[in-house]
Amino acid sequence: MKAQKIIALILVVVMALGLTACGSGNGGAEKEETATTRSADGLWLKKFNGVTLKRILWYEPSESEKKLVKEFEERTGSTIVDEIVDYQNYNTKIAASIAANDPYDIGYIYGAFFPTQIIAGMYQPINQFIKSEYLLDKKSKKGIENGGFDIDKMDFYKWNNNYYGFSSYWDVDMMVVYYRTDLFKESGLKTPNDYAKDGNWNLDTFYNLAKQLTNTRTGIYGYSAGGENTRSYAEFVSGQGTQIVTYDSNGVPSQNLGDSKVLAGLNFIKKLTDPTNPVVDANASFRKGTAAMSIDGLYEAPKMMNDSNVPDVVKNNWDIAPIPLAKGNEKGAYPTDWLKAIGVVNGSKNAEAVAAFALHMTQGRGDNSWENYLTKEQINRITPYYENINYANYAYGTLGEEYVQMIARVAGGDDVSQLISEYKTSFKAQIDKIINE
Repeated sequence: MKAQKIIALILVVVMALGLTACGSGNGGAEKEETATTRSADGLWLKKFNGVTLKRILWYEPSESEKKLVKEFEERTGSTIVDEIVDYQNYNTKIAASIAANDPYDIGYIYGAFFPTQIIAGMYQPINQFIKSEYLLDKKSKKGIENGGFDIDKMDFYKWNNNYYGFSSYWDVDMMVVYYRTDLFKESGLKTPNDYAKDGNWNLDTFYNLAKQLTNTRTGIYGYSAGGENTRSYAEFVSGQGTQIVTYDSNGVPSQNLGDSKVLAGLNFIKKLTDPTNPVVDANASFRKGTAAMSIDGLYEAPKMMNDSNVPDVVKNNWDIAPIPLAKGNEKGAYPTDWLKAIGVVNGSKNAEAVAAFALHMTQGRGDNSWENYLTKEQINRITPYYENINYANYAYGTLGEEYVQMIARVAGGDDVSQLISEYKTSFKAQIDKIINE
């Protein structure tokens, strides 16, 4: 029953992580150096007078995104026509447009759709647009502000040695630790950011803080991983510097449950959820004020601040810090949630204009409504998190749901080694099912 309760609490949020995370990670081609000049006939400056680009979305664009789109239209003389559809119908609509010889031009490749969309022939390869003058310069704040394609993130949308998605530096739903500043102050403890500044923020120091902040008498727990706003436990696996699915140099996936780092991550979850030494509780919630820390996306900030049920003591006393990584992996790739990429829909006659649109959109932070809820100092603090990401992809059949079940069983007390042995075959079967369709 305990495992079932944990499944019910974390299924929705883990599915968001599990079925949307993706990537080839290690499959990048040799990178070109970023150029500092913009050629007169290149994508940065080229006009597309009279061209109409049809874009398919499943969300209402934010004001910041609308502003970027309008700037592109004014600069190029083109027109962007949006169609917003239900998320569940997104791929069906794209496939239907291709079959009718009236394809959309601009589509979005997310983890939940990769590599299924590519195998189904929904998008064109974009290798021809990967040129040095279009690539992001990450070496400085100014370089990031100037925009450009982030080739390291585009590696996650590489399949059979072809690139299929344009990604910017900011095309990630970034994950952070939320923590209650008042509880840390009252306890006289160093904050997660204090530990990060000292170079000592890892899973060990995180656990020790969670232990010290847990007070079962008052109903305050050190960490919440099962509320209406909080994430799963999966970051404690990726924090080891691994994932349960890995990719070869061509982006071909395989299950990775035999990795000792996966074992270490699952054992950490077991330690964290040990009922004889409580640090978490299935009902503890950061929003409700019954947890000192939680892991969630930056998008949680506006949700939390606009939720009338969140008490003022929480709204007035929170900060963000990096996700803790395993000891020895403190400088490793940073665990993240969704990664977005713009794709050229198969059959579109306007591939160059779509590439120019994608390049233009790299100059802003896009649909990130959380900016209005963070201070300038906080935004500067999180900017480096985007540079080197550890992005997962569990979008293979029912693999994501099975991963939820496995984590829930770990949290419910099952033996980790036995679970790994049990799930290896089914994980492989789900991957094979998708890539061999």
